[in-house]
Amino acid sequence: MDRAGAFEAMDGPSSNTTRSDWYDLLFPRVSSLFTRDKKQHDERRRIWSHSLSARALSSYEPRVLRKVHGLKEHISKAHGKLIFVNDLMQWFSFDLMGAFAFSEDWGMMEKSEYHVAISMVRSAITLLGPFSPAIWIPRLGFALIPHLWKVKDWFGMLAFCDTCMERRMKRKVKEKDIASWFIEDAEKNKDNDRNKLDTTFLISVR
Repeated sequence: MDRAGAFEAMDGPSSNTTRSDWYDLLFPRVSSLFTRDKKQHDERRRIWSHSLSARALSSYEPRVLRKVHGLKEHISKAHGKLIFVNDLMQWFSFDLMGAFAFSEDWGMMEKSEYHVAISMVRSAITLLGPFSPAIWIPRLGFALIPHLWKVKDWFGMLAFCDTCMERRMKRKVKEKDIASWFIEDAEKNKDNDRNKLDTTFLISVR
């Protein structure tokens, strides 16, 4: 390609081209990101737009502030000692995701350690770095060696996402979270397709 406009034509908002098979990575699961079907993408994007609107983000602010205060306390308890900030910010980020996505506390900042499922997530997503240019390789691994190496962690990550959503669907929460929007949409449309309820949140967990 020798023209900058080619990128806009192929992947711009007005493009009618179909995404590459890279986006079938989770097939038969789908989400707003991992789908090549424009209709499915638009449906899920609509819910995401509501769940991440200015009004919705404002409602999440109290729980975000609680996690920020927890981060501040964690740093204060170090009393000037060295802190491995990479781990600390990972604990903070995932604890925050759990709070405003599922109304769950994974307690990593409090315990100063990774939740076992988050360790699987961190391991699983490393598959995407070296193998993204040849996405057929991890997909072959998913089909042939689901219980070996990092592929095992990949399926552990998916199971963790399923469990989070299943727990959330069984309980009521006082403060609305991101999951609320997807559950309400499913109830409104009398559609309990797990594909529409759980895999969307793979983006949140990642």
